Amino acid sequence: MLFVKKFISVVCVMMILITGCKKKKFDQERMCARIDMQRVVALFPKTAEEIELLSSETQQHMQNVLEELYAIPAQTRTYPNTVLLYEQAYLLFFTRLQLLSVLAMLSDNAQLQLAANLAVQELQQFQVKNMIGNMQMYEAFSQYAVYGKDAYHTTKPVQNFLQHMAQKSIQEGKNLSIDQRSEFAKLNQDIGRLSGQFIGNILYDSRHILVSADGLKGVADSVVQTIHQDDQGNYILPANQSLFFSIMENCEVEATRKAYYLMFGQIAYPQNEQVLGGLMRKRHELAQLFGFNSFAGYQIHDLMMKTTKKVEQFLWAFAKDLQIYEKRDYQKMLRHLPPTVTVTSQGTLQPWDDAYVKSYYRKQFFNINDTALAAYFPLDFVVPAMFKQFQKVFHVSFEEDLSEGLWAPGVQSYRVRSLKNQAVIGYLLLDLYQRSGKKINDACHMMIIPAIRDDCSIACVGASVVVAQFAPPTPSVPTLLEFSDVMTLFHEIGHGLHALFGATRFTMFSGTQVQQDFVETPSVMLEYWFDEPEMLSAISHHFQTGKPLSNVQIQQLIAAQKFGRAGRMLKQVYMAMLSFYIFQNGHERELPKMISKLYKKIFHYVAYEPEFHVEASFAHLAQAYGAAYYTYPLSAVIGADIFKQMKQHGLWNHEVGTKYIEDILSPGGSSAPQAMIKRFLGRHFTMNAYVSML
Repeated sequence: MLFVKKFISVVCVMMILITGCKKKKFDQERMCARIDMQRVVALFPKTAEEIELLSSETQQHMQNVLEELYAIPAQTRTYPNTVLLYEQAYLLFFTRLQLLSVLAMLSDNAQLQLAANLAVQELQQFQVKNMIGNMQMYEAFSQYAVYGKDAYHTTKPVQNFLQHMAQKSIQEGKNLSIDQRSEFAKLNQDIGRLSGQFIGNILYDSRHILVSADGLKGVADSVVQTIHQDDQGNYILPANQSLFFSIMENCEVEATRKAYYLMFGQIAYPQNEQVLGGLMRKRHELAQLFGFNSFAGYQIHDLMMKTTKKVEQFLWAFAKDLQIYEKRDYQKMLRHLPPTVTVTSQGTLQPWDDAYVKSYYRKQFFNINDTALAAYFPLDFVVPAMFKQFQKVFHVSFEEDLSEGLWAPGVQSYRVRSLKNQAVIGYLLLDLYQRSGKKINDACHMMIIPAIRDDCSIACVGASVVVAQFAPPTPSVPTLLEFSDVMTLFHEIGHGLHALFGATRFTMFSGTQVQQDFVETPSVMLEYWFDEPEMLSAISHHFQTGKPLSNVQIQQLIAAQKFGRAGRMLKQVYMAMLSFYIFQNGHERELPKMISKLYKKIFHYVAYEPEFHVEASFAHLAQAYGAAYYTYPLSAVIGADIFKQMKQHGLWNHEVGTKYIEDILSPGGSSAPQAMIKRFLGRHFTMNAYVSML
């Protein structure tokens, strides 16, 4: 129990009044303090026993608070004994769940990782059983909304909280009968089980192909050196996303590209075919329970786009615009094919040749060699150079801090400080190198401590981690990033900054906890900075010569990026349509036929391969995105509009950056995205800015 008591004492520091709040309105009022990195480290349990105790105590604490909440008579409800009571408990529950999730995904201690994974499952099950669909809890907030007479009752943050909880109560079954609520609970359990199976089948698919050294001709030595070999000297190509792109773009041997492409298209197939079918049916039943014709309609009605009709209109209108520029690009590429590539009898490329043809064209006509280009982006230079640019724009500093005692060695910690008032905003952690046992395939962001504001509206320190799987440096060569890796790093750090800047009054609105179809916008916006020569010059630094990219190289790189932009986004639109139609009417249609028809309507220059079962390994189908993967193309459009607005007023003007933080990042999920966008742009967003970048 010593660890749990220590944990509680550390978290309680977050509840203590900080200098600057001169008067408390209530004795029980929640307040917070600025925690340092040492206290962040102390929050993480260090043994499996501590994890087990933490999970047990967290559940018991939340259960006690809920029972206390239920017992208060309706007419005596106040802000401290109802809203604040729950918020304090939820902050603790949420933070502990995030801490354990980080350990479950990232710890280098297998025993600790297993214990954390079990604890996460326990807390999630507790949440489903006791917090989701808890009508007693929602009734308490409803009673406070009616009877509350204290000073907080009419404040905007509390009113937002009460409205949000009232809406959640309806989403979670307030208007359902007792039998329907029972069915709702069972459907959620079934959906959770099927989602877990779907993801597990992807993560634990161990299929691979064997390739001789000759079969990897054209692939960079730095990539080949990372691939394991069998006893006969054959290279083992596993289902790794980063490796897949390297092979598809650079391998000169068609047989290798084809075999690897077809293998990739079999990930989690056929096992996920049945799982996805069950998931579609259960989600459809869930939607019908609430009076919706489809799960897509059920999910989207609460998001920024509101209706499936608007989503469908947006996606097809965007696809039509993109196809014009995709046609332009393919007509140029098809006139200059690599010597070993031929088109089909229909004049299309084979899907395993598509990325190779694009890469070949970039090398030939833009003089882009990804391996040579990577020499200009050593990770140990890119990160501080990136922070230097962010400092100019957002008027903050990034100060490296001690990070010993976290989940693994090599994790970097940066203290993010406001240059306006010198206050620490939060801690951004970077866990960027490959490590055995690290349970991620792609770069991602994870919130650790939510950024919140105390009752005096003073921002409190949050913490987030950006995770990647970059190859570690060698004694002679630093970690070199391909340009796409640099963009990915910018994107994920964008999520990290959003999490820190988005300090809200209530935990559930903190940082990136915004409406689902807006969450990618702030990160996607940062990707457009790579269209600016000044940014590319600032973050490039040849690891041997120390020189940045030349003006000629920069112009070639920008031109190459714009050349393929329409095609890359069209693929995102296709995946968005796939997720949308699977949950719009996929439960009643033969899925392969629907996918084939959709693919052929979207892609006119690349042949359809029926043995590539993208739906079986499309993890977002089983995760929170569900039918709303259109988030990515929508975010690209909105982000482009925001970027253009910032550029018109000076990209490196920190007054513009400050307005962006205030209007787009700081509200977190406490304000509707449409209102934030309109406040910053002075109007509704359009596609014009994105189309002008093609």
